[in-house]
Amino acid sequence: MTTVEELYKKYETLDQAGAEAGKHADAYKSILAAVKGSEGEKRLAPGFIAKFFKHFPTLADNAIDALLDLCEEETLSIRKMAIKALPNLCSSDNLEHLPRISDVLTQLLQCEDDSELKVVREALITLFKLSAKGTLTGVFSQIMSGEESAREQAIKFLKTTMPRLIPQFLHKDEDAEKFFLAESKKVLTGEVNSQEFDVFMSLIPILKISSKADVIQELADVVAKQAGLTSDFQPSEGDHIHKLIVCLKAALPLYQKGASVSTPLLYLCTSVLPALERVSEEGEMRLGLLQLTAEMSPLASDKDMAEVCVAPVYDLLLVYCPPAPENVGEEKPGSGPNVQFSFVECLLFSLQQFAKLCPGFLDAEKLTVLRQRLQYLARCCQLYTTQLKAAIRVKTAEQRKKPENHVKVVALKTTSNISALIKDFFRSPPTLKIVVTPSWTAKATEEKTKVLSVKTETTSTVNGKSTTKRSISPIQFDKSSDDSSAKKKVRPSTDLYAPPSGRFSKDIGDAPAQATTRGRGSGFRGGRSWRGRGRGGWRGGRGWGRRY
Repeated sequence: MTTVEELYKKYETLDQAGAEAGKHADAYKSILAAVKGSEGEKRLAPGFIAKFFKHFPTLADNAIDALLDLCEEETLSIRKMAIKALPNLCSSDNLEHLPRISDVLTQLLQCEDDSELKVVREALITLFKLSAKGTLTGVFSQIMSGEESAREQAIKFLKTTMPRLIPQFLHKDEDAEKFFLAESKKVLTGEVNSQEFDVFMSLIPILKISSKADVIQELADVVAKQAGLTSDFQPSEGDHIHKLIVCLKAALPLYQKGASVSTPLLYLCTSVLPALERVSEEGEMRLGLLQLTAEMSPLASDKDMAEVCVAPVYDLLLVYCPPAPENVGEEKPGSGPNVQFSFVECLLFSLQQFAKLCPGFLDAEKLTVLRQRLQYLARCCQLYTTQLKAAIRVKTAEQRKKPENHVKVVALKTTSNISALIKDFFRSPPTLKIVVTPSWTAKATEEKTKVLSVKTETTSTVNGKSTTKRSISPIQFDKSSDDSSAKKKVRPSTDLYAPPSGRFSKDIGDAPAQATTRGRGSGFRGGRSWRGRGRGGWRGGRGWGRRY
């Protein structure tokens, strides 16, 4: 067994030999054997092995295995020394073993000690400085072929470091960018969950090559495949709908940059909207689908596409716009229809966008029916707006930031959108020129949107004060009126309101009524083959986060 003193002698022999160190293989083998020795020898071995590694190419595998033995030591300080030594086995003129070392370091991301994890991450970043593509080869090896925990940690590493590393290293290396894009597409078309999908869809746009038109369309096609746009819509399958929403939401920037929106938009309008009433968990998922339709509707530049999409939107809008009861103004409190303002906002916005391209769709008959519904909706909306304003007015600026009050501020912005869009449809003829910002798009980091669903009333109490009909000035629509009278009754709106900045829940407060081990072992050595994982679909059962 080599002692510490003998180990220093072997080091001196190799150090004094300089460029001729390769002639002293026995000395280097003694250093490699020190990883089985005492704790003192194990502490010295990592630095000695790395320093003379380049002189013994025939012993390269032995040297790497020796360091890996130390990476499995029980003593934390020895493990950290071995991890720090691994990147030193590579140099700018010797990158042969870099992918394997990257593979090993990626597996070591599973370590439980924070200080050790920091050393592993720093070692991987050191490898990036030598070869971004080689390092990514090892990382993606674990993502595609490693164990589940190694895959998760590798993706987490990319999520936290690549926003900084891509501009720093990949922008200078087009081959590395192309490799990252190609490997990311493999992940996106394989078996991923929503979080993993979001990670790669957020990283790809940072690449310089992602601005190319062909790359944008390729990514859009990848999303369409993963979203299942070629299969029948399954309204009773929650996982199918979650995947559809997450995929299309992540792809919106691609469509806004020029990728063809025809496939997803036609799918939403012709397959999803007609079956929306049969979607389970109606609040979140129905609203998510309607929001996607609304956000894509301005991107429909083709008249033929708009003509196909406008009819399903119009029909569904009539479903969510309740007809006026016979005894308008005489209803008992809480007896009014259930108005889902969030749904109505999405559908009104979509109808406005599609009708711009095919104004002939809103003929006299359709416009009459629509205006009758919108007239009563405007009345409900104004009643609710009055109550929201009364509830918010008594709150200080600091109080309005609290969740229970902020939700009312957001709800007020939604009703403001609806009121502006209604006025647009009461112009004769409808101009469809009012510009609104959908209420859910202003703050993407807010908590997930809930459906705003309240019972409308003709008379209610807010903060002890009675709200009467005199305070409401609903839009008027006379079925027998001509265009000139309609113009007198509805004046164009010139004020644009601020973009909404939040999301709200059913419980609106002052609404008219209540709404309904480290992983080390035989597989740790790196150099594993690119074997398949047997995945074939969306991993919806793992860590699903419904962020829409």
